[in-house]
Amino acid sequence: MNRARAASIAVVALVILAGCAGGGPADPSTGTTTVSEEQGSTTDESADDGDEWTLFESEPTSMDGVDDAAVKRETVRSLAAVDSYRLNGTVERTLRMPGDSIESKVTSQGVVDRESRSLRLHENTTGHMQTVETRLRVVDGALYQSYDAQHHDSDGDWQRSSISDSTLRSLDPLARQTRMLENATVVVTNTTTIDGTEAYVLYADVNESVYATEQDRQLGDQPLQVTEVTYRYYVATDTHRLLEADGIVRGTVQSGNETVELAEQYDIAIADYGTSVDVTAPEVTAEATTANDTDATTATATTTANPSASAG
Repeated sequence: MNRARAASIAVVALVILAGCAGGGPADPSTGTTTVSEEQGSTTDESADDGDEWTLFESEPTSMDGVDDAAVKRETVRSLAAVDSYRLNGTVERTLRMPGDSIESKVTSQGVVDRESRSLRLHENTTGHMQTVETRLRVVDGALYQSYDAQHHDSDGDWQRSSISDSTLRSLDPLARQTRMLENATVVVTNTTTIDGTEAYVLYADVNESVYATEQDRQLGDQPLQVTEVTYRYYVATDTHRLLEADGIVRGTVQSGNETVELAEQYDIAIADYGTSVDVTAPEVTAEATTANDTDATTATATTTANPSASAG
């Protein structure tokens, strides 16, 4: 496979979570983001290729006295009713092809206010000897995006375009996680404590075909054949709100006559439910044309994810 082509897949595919990648030094309230210098590509056969990633050492079993279906149902209901929240996350990805592999990493931070239909998301993607910083905002029915990449003709200027309802929903990381949970077989394995809050630990085996349908929209002409989607959710026992999650996704992408194997690992943290969100429109340096509006929103959904995002 052409390595540049594979690298483009690495960047394009990097956010199943639609923004639900998270963790890192950036402060979503200010939009300040630290750019990493790591290259993120390797041909070392000893490098971590994702084969050993796992969430549970043995087959998960239900804890006594808890109704798995009831916990899932209440969690979905609770997450659907959320008005606003903050998120942090990370996505680590390995693409493996004959004689080569490429590693990439995304760190994301953001805030979402569903009631005012506004959000602010920032991402850094490192891999294939470059760093890409993506920023987006949605406010007053318009999408604003800024893209800054090393080794590319980009300067980080803001561009404004229209945004459809479906694209807005795809940029809501928690909504994507909720859809995955809805389409998963769930086992409540035990309880634990997250930052002083008692939480159920949920093992979720997500329906691969549903996940692939979501991801196909993100990858465009690179159809993803999903072979595994598993998540571990930490859900507050009193509110049934998501506190943290980690997940593993595996699949393949066909490029020409070659098959690229993908392995992705996610870590997500959701906090400050009901927080006040103030998103302002940046100074625009370019207005997207009508012909490019669809491409603009598609590109944004692709690079933001995730995460969620994504889906995964």
